[in-house]
Amino acid sequence: MKRSKVSRRAFLTTTGTITAGGGALTLCGDANSKVFQTASPQVEDGVVYHQGIHKTNLMKGFPPPRDKRVTWENWSETTEGLRYAHQNPAVVFRTVPIERGDGPAWVLPRRMVDPQTLHRAQVLWGEARASAKRISVSEWLNRGQIDALVALHDGHIVAEIYCGEMTPRTPHIIWCGSKAILATVLAPFLLDGILNEQAEVTKYVQEFERTAFKGATIRQLLDQMTGIRCDDFIEPEEFEKLDPAAQTEWNFGTPEFRRASNGYARSSRALGMFPQLEHEWNSGYYDFLLGLTDRDRPHGTSFKYSDYNPMALQLILERVTETSYVKHVRSLVRELGFESNATLIIDPVGTPIGNYGLALTARDWARWGQMLCNHGHLGSGRVLPGMRELVDDIRRNPGPERLEGKWSTPMPNIGYRSQFWTASGVRGRNPLLQGCGWCQQKCVVDLERKNIVVQMATFWDQDPDNVRNKETPGHGDLAIWSFMEEVLPRLTD
Repeated sequence: MKRSKVSRRAFLTTTGTITAGGGALTLCGDANSKVFQTASPQVEDGVVYHQGIHKTNLMKGFPPPRDKRVTWENWSETTEGLRYAHQNPAVVFRTVPIERGDGPAWVLPRRMVDPQTLHRAQVLWGEARASAKRISVSEWLNRGQIDALVALHDGHIVAEIYCGEMTPRTPHIIWCGSKAILATVLAPFLLDGILNEQAEVTKYVQEFERTAFKGATIRQLLDQMTGIRCDDFIEPEEFEKLDPAAQTEWNFGTPEFRRASNGYARSSRALGMFPQLEHEWNSGYYDFLLGLTDRDRPHGTSFKYSDYNPMALQLILERVTETSYVKHVRSLVRELGFESNATLIIDPVGTPIGNYGLALTARDWARWGQMLCNHGHLGSGRVLPGMRELVDDIRRNPGPERLEGKWSTPMPNIGYRSQFWTASGVRGRNPLLQGCGWCQQKCVVDLERKNIVVQMATFWDQDPDNVRNKETPGHGDLAIWSFMEEVLPRLTD
């Protein structure tokens, strides 16, 4: 599978209408924004399908040609490979199913906005609000490499778009968005006192005595405030100091990265993202976690984002409850009334990867977001314990002061609390709650306006188009922020 050097974006400006019961949707271009299209999308019951976007010839045929196969070894080398892995995790990785069971699905009523109006609406696209340009939602679907977009207002689905081979039934990996779901799994145990957020982690897992986690509290793990030396990520300024050969060892997914000895590469192999090296055989992520012994600051002094902390929380949960995280998340899925099964990546020895490895449909992630918006109230009339307390705590402590000067993003007053990202137009007031994943998977919850937007995407910052056009994840952050703040309120007034 060779990396494409040719732009996959086609410019086509068209005009037309939607048929009454569903059918072809064609869109009008204007002088300021060309509409990116490769074929006329279809509309069924208000749901828009852009099957002509993100076309690929990977994994086609019986068997697929060797240079068109997506495997555990090469899935991360191109945007097309990433997208296939996102939508077919059970083919590429070791996974376990998270069955929804036989119970009824939580029905989300529909109050769909006009698809033409939706596609012509404009979002901001750029690194900063002041310098950003406006592009149509149609163009955003292409530039943002969006696979699915689902929007809810006041408990109703108002917009639903699928691109390429993505469908309402397709589970999509949400990567680090899994961390926020882990937090909702933990919430009832914190409410009941089974876990004490002020207790040190060694109270629950004695082996942490011999690690850098010694002395850290549950709350510090939740807020990414431990002092453990987090070498699973590298700061941009440190990356720039490296010579080109060393940089390739930090570029996620490259052949050099997959064999590298840095913490990021070792952590990724331990998580089950890539095959292990020979000397790592028969070891899993918990083995890796319990081997971390270095600290570079006292616990509780500063924010440092890491995959280590949420996996430590998962280990604590499993030890205390004597129950696999798979069963915990399965219980949550069934309580929420998912309509489709989910999938969870497991490591080389079968450990569930709760911080990184969940795949679910866009609609089901929206159900989870609606539950948060309802403070734990479900469509069945039941209430999930601990959710009101979790949401209220994040609203009181959105955490922008922890990230001051550390994170550059077009979203205002970015903060972090309990494995959720937050952002608010007015510092510390009515923050948006966000579960965010690598490649721009997002579930954004506006508690005040009762809006939820789920975006499944495969925006890879190393994509040749993105590098050439200097388009970064910050562009996507600003686009979804402007969609939440400007477009969705106008469409639902």
